[in-house]
Amino acid sequence: GVSKNESAITSDLQAMHAQGVDVIRWWMLQQLEGDAVTFDSSGSPSGTGGTLVADIQAALTLAVEVGVHYNFTLFSFDDFAPDGTNNGATLHSMSSIVTDSGKLAALMSIVKTVAQTVQASPNADRVVSWDIINEPEWAISDTDPYGDPAFSPNSSYQAVTFAQMEAFIAATAKTLHANSSAPVSVGGAAIKWAQ
Repeated sequence: GVSKNESAITSDLQAMHAQGVDVIRWWMLQQLEGDAVTFDSSGSPSGTGGTLVADIQAALTLAVEVGVHYNFTLFSFDDFAPDGTNNGATLHSMSSIVTDSGKLAALMSIVKTVAQTVQASPNADRVVSWDIINEPEWAISDTDPYGDPAFSPNSSYQAVTFAQMEAFIAATAKTLHANSSAPVSVGGAAIKWAQ
């Protein structure tokens, strides 16, 4: 976590800033790994845990100290990997969350907490934008209704339908807009899926 590694992270931020970097795309909840998000026995997100809130606050303070800004990227297509473990940390697949309205609503409570933590900070202006998900196309199993070519999901992931991904992205955008003044985007994978 940032709050427990401020010296090393400050050094990294300073090195980037020295090379002319201003906005850093920072991935936040990749593979829902570790204890930043807690889960109940049914696999539903139940709250924030670990040092998530303290880490966000520390990252914003460091941004001011170093003179950089962030594009906080909440999720990525690899969040759709199957449940498992990585070096003792539990990985939770987004697939079972995105396809269950109750679990999705619970995840939006986490997104709300993250956005409110940023918005409440005196350093909230350091977050210039949110990116909901990096390249969601790699975790979509079918086609969209807008005329784009069919998606070709990575076989390592538990892909969801376009409608399910669209609903997840819409819910996240709505939650972010309701709790943060920063613009919201989606990190598309390829121009062929521009629609």
